[in-house]
Amino acid sequence: MNYPLIAALVLAAGASQRMGQPKQLLPWGGKPLVRHMVDTILGAGFSPVYAVTGAHREAVETALEDSAAVCVHCPVWAQGMGTSLQFGLKALLHDFPHLEGLCITPADLPMLQVSDFVQLKSLFWQSNQPMAAMAYAGVLGAPAVFSSCFFPLLLSLEKDQGARSIVAQYQKDCAVLPCELASADVDTPEDWEKWSATAGF
Repeated sequence: MNYPLIAALVLAAGASQRMGQPKQLLPWGGKPLVRHMVDTILGAGFSPVYAVTGAHREAVETALEDSAAVCVHCPVWAQGMGTSLQFGLKALLHDFPHLEGLCITPADLPMLQVSDFVQLKSLFWQSNQPMAAMAYAGVLGAPAVFSSCFFPLLLSLEKDQGARSIVAQYQKDCAVLPCELASADVDTPEDWEKWSATAGF
């Protein structure tokens, strides 16, 4: 089945303070973690794909320089995730004003595979709901796909809010994809050791 194109926004602007080093650049399967996420998103058919950079701009851009992703630097990334998200979405809408949908995902979800994002995209179109999100560890949140009707709300997020707040507020309009692997985010060295061991690296 052919679906209209849905853009993707990979959030990779954080300073990784708890990790002690840029988690976007940690090696995963022979490539930096942010590159793994971008390649996974591209493999699932999302297009265009924009990556929002911030604290480690040059290194992240280097990791993505030969990919099909477009890097967008948010100079005020330190104000919060909502700021980076909005900066990326504005850049996308400037270049593609007629976007029909947008997948938003953090860069630090190493266990997710192409098939997980293909399922999320398919659920979004087949459910006839204006939003689809992954459910994991008792929560519903990003990665999530939003119809363009949610763009104004995304653009009005508080600086320290993420897309999860909109998912929580509009759960009745959200198709749900159970995916426990989406809980495998990387914030600390202990997280990294755990998931690297699980993956056999």
